[in-house]
This record gives sequence, C-alpha cells and structure tokens, in this order.
Amino acid sequence: MELSSILLKRRLLKGLSRYEVMKKVIIVITVIALLWTLHPFYQSYQAKQNIEERKELEAEHRERGGYKATTVEECINEEACVWYAFKGIALGAEIYGDGNNLKNAGETIKKRTEDTEFLIDADLTKEQLEYLKDHLTKINNLTQFKVSAIYQGKGDYIIYSSHDPFKDIHGYLKNELHEIYDNDYLYNKIISTLKDREGICFANSFFNEDTSVISAGLIFLNYNFFKECTEEEITQSLGLMNDINGFQFSAFNDGAIIKMTKLDWLLFEILYDDRIKAGMNINEVQEIFPQIYQDKLTNYGGLET
Repeated sequence: MELSSILLKRRLLKGLSRYEVMKKVIIVITVIALLWTLHPFYQSYQAKQNIEERKELEAEHRERGGYKATTVEECINEEACVWYAFKGIALGAEIYGDGNNLKNAGETIKKRTEDTEFLIDADLTKEQLEYLKDHLTKINNLTQFKVSAIYQGKGDYIIYSSHDPFKDIHGYLKNELHEIYDNDYLYNKIISTLKDREGICFANSFFNEDTSVISAGLIFLNYNFFKECTEEEITQSLGLMNDINGFQFSAFNDGAIIKMTKLDWLLFEILYDDRIKAGMNINEVQEIFPQIYQDKLTNYGGLET
C-alpha cells in the first residue's frame, strides 16, 4: 500500500508538473500571438508619431529660416531656404579634427584648397569602386583643384570600408589611427561617433593651424550603406560638416541615410565658389551670398544624385 501510494503521488506530481509546463507554454504562445497581432498597429502608431514629429521639426525650420519651401526644388529656388541650409551645414558647429585647434573653428568656412588624393584602402566590388570614382569625379568638376583616387602610397584622405566598423576600429585600424594621430583624441572621437550612429559610417577631417583649411581626412564607409555613406561622408569631409536634425531637403540630416539631394550639390557648388574663402565668418559669407546664389541658380543644371 505504501509503495503504491508513493507511486501514485509521483504520477500526480509528474502530471501536475507537465500541466504547469504546458500552462506556461500556452501563456507564452498566447503572449507572442497577441504581440504579433498588435505589432502592425504599433508600427502604424509609431509611423504616425514620426510623421507628426517630422512635421513639427519642418515647421520649426521654416519659421527659424523664414522660408516657405516644402520640397527640394522649392528650396533650391528660394534664397532664404538655401541660405538657411548653407548656414547650418557649412557654418555649423559640428566640427571634426584636432582638439587643440578648435578654439575658433565654429561658424567659419572650412574647405580644401589643394589637389586631393583619396587613397582607397578597401576591398570593394567593381560596382562599389565605380560608384566611388563617379562621386569623386563629380566633386572634381565642382572644385578648383584636382580630385583623384589612388590605390597605393599616401593619400591626403584615406578611405576604409567594412561590414563592421566598430569591430575593425578596435582591430586592424587601431594602430593606423594612432599613427595618423599621436594621441587618443581621434580614436575616442571615432568610437563615440560609431556608438552614436550605430556603426553606420563616419568621416573625420584634419585642419592646418588656422582651423579652416582642411589638410587631411579619414573616411570609414559601411558596406551595408555604401552608396549613401560614400556621398555623405566624402562630401562632408570636404567642408559641409554639420548635420541639421529634421531638415528634410538634405542628406546632411541627423538620422537620415539617403543619397545627396540636388540641394546638397548646390550647397557644395556654393562652398567651392572662388569668392568664398576658408576662414570666412558667417557675416562675411552672408554679405556675398545673395550674388553667389543668383549666379549658381542661373547656371544650375541640377546635378542628378
């Protein structure tokens, strides 16, 4: 009797244990099914929230800049909109480079002034290489100096590419970075940038002593966003250095991963006009901007992106 009683209790306990397990499994499955059902509604809600936030930012930019444009083409044809974009992107305060030389770097023109070689130190596909070379050709056509790609030697700019920038920065690039820059400032800046932008891509520019003439650059492109990163990072490293959060007409927009717009190309043309000099402050640029803008607009063919 005692043995049979013990066996019965064991069976009952085992049965209860199985029941509890099945109960938990059913609860988990039910929760997953519920979440799966509700997910589209959550996505829709988030999309609406994002749209509302974007509209609010767009309204803030229009009010702050005093323009009415709601499309890229309208912005290009409205001087106030183009000036707002140029002032924020070319004269903004998001500066990269030598921490010891940034005292007077804010709100001045930064640009390259000499022939520039981009050393491509990356294992690219034929398509990626052609895309990169095409972008450098566009830049070459808009500057007063020669821009070219090289594949060995020492370039003014170094281009790396990777599927995992954060991993590679800690790995094979660490020594190269310290050779380029003799303390931890750049390395820490890059790591911080990668964390902030989830390892997408980045560019760092280096200046001469007056913090306005760009002397060199380091560019890291993510294979997963190669075209977008190529356009944004290379062009920003040459002087369009700041991003404007929520400014819908530009690729230089915090959080955006898109190719350059026609407005961005116009901004680059303006930056590399002979009349705009490295080191000019915002007041000096604003004085000559209307004439430069009109000249560019008259001859502007709208480079395809």
